[in-house]
Amino acid sequence: MYKYLTLIVVCTLLLTGCGENDRNKTLTCIVGLDEEKITMTYSFRDGRVYLLDWTINMQSNLVEDSEIYRKMFLKINDIAGCTGTFTKNSDGTYTTNQICNLSKMSNEDVRAVYMQDKIDLEQTRQEIIDYYSTFDPRVKCE
Repeated sequence: MYKYLTLIVVCTLLLTGCGENDRNKTLTCIVGLDEEKITMTYSFRDGRVYLLDWTINMQSNLVEDSEIYRKMFLKINDIAGCTGTFTKNSDGTYTTNQICNLSKMSNEDVRAVYMQDKIDLEQTRQEIIDYYSTFDPRVKCE
């Protein structure tokens, strides 16, 4: 009797994808504080990154000419699969937001935006966590 009950539970877990939940769960990594903060949100499909949503908050003194910076940054909107916004906040800081869907981008476009090949960015959740914990422990991922 217990064998059948165990078999039913295992089959139910496999059919509902309970084992898949963590590998496709969104991962957010943050470095910095408030007005100088980078938030990197990774979304996964089939256990690999397919969407990158990065927000950067920066002090105005880091941007020499905000109009030139804005124009250069907004060129991201010319790349298939990417969108970007540049905002001057009421407190004088700036916020940029860049969202790129790797599955809609060519490898050349990925290289132009991230200076890496597409395959290098299509990492698993654990690979990203391991990378930051090894090479940049200031970055906190959850």
